Amino acid sequence: MSERKNAKEHERVIDHCLIFDVDGVLTDPQTKEVTDPAGLTLLAERLRKDEPIILNTGRAVDFILEKIMPKLSDDAGKDKLKNVLVVAEKGGVVLLYNDQGEPQIVEDKSYSVPEEVHAQVKELVAQKYGDTMFYDATKRTMLSVEMIDNGDLEKFGKAQERIIEDFKVTLTRAKIEKEFVIDPTIIATDIQHRDVGKALGVRKALRWLGQQNVAPKEFLTFGDSTSDLPMAAELAKLGKPGKFIFVGEPQKISGVETEFPIVQTSDRFEQGVKEFLQSLNHSQS
Repeated sequence: MSERKNAKEHERVIDHCLIFDVDGVLTDPQTKEVTDPAGLTLLAERLRKDEPIILNTGRAVDFILEKIMPKLSDDAGKDKLKNVLVVAEKGGVVLLYNDQGEPQIVEDKSYSVPEEVHAQVKELVAQKYGDTMFYDATKRTMLSVEMIDNGDLEKFGKAQERIIEDFKVTLTRAKIEKEFVIDPTIIATDIQHRDVGKALGVRKALRWLGQQNVAPKEFLTFGDSTSDLPMAAELAKLGKPGKFIFVGEPQKISGVETEFPIVQTSDRFEQGVKEFLQSLNHSQS
């Protein structure tokens, strides 16, 4: 009892903990680039105040290291990267930083797609789908086939319908169709372990916050599609207060009922994140 009391006394209470999807939230959904760095600048301001920032994404760690972390490091300072947690590949891989800002990557191999399936899909894409998508060789535990850079979303969507059927055959032949599932998104089609996902990412984030002795009063989760809703749903399930900040197209969540509040930004994607963070800063000043 005394140990629990001492841990409680050493908790650092903060107003908000921010948890972000990446595609369509911190990067443009079509170019896959940071086209408006103002949002990352606002995140860096929070890092300088030793506030935690969590990225919960299906992306590979390599993508985050290339597209997101250099800007945060430049704006906040390398030593402040200790306040960042990246849960990548929907929970299969974690990226965190020590007090000197040096990265550590931790893989959970129990979620890994078999190598022979990777080889089969890589060949399948080369033979039939190279005009619309590519095999993502940077993934460590899951398998992703992604729309080519600056590709046509409509053309990709039609090809995606066909490759999903091919994936079903691949999983059945490998006799892993009960253990692994197919998860299509706006710009990618994933094969992943049935137990990974944004909810797993949230649970890993909560464990990390506990290790840092950080106790947020409220969680703010940011996403641009219904596939991001499990972040807020898992927090609600665990009794954590919070809101879901939706920066995608309004029709995607029209009529969706949730046990947590949804805030729809006026602007979309990166600009929506910037809009909300500016408003949040104004309310706290």
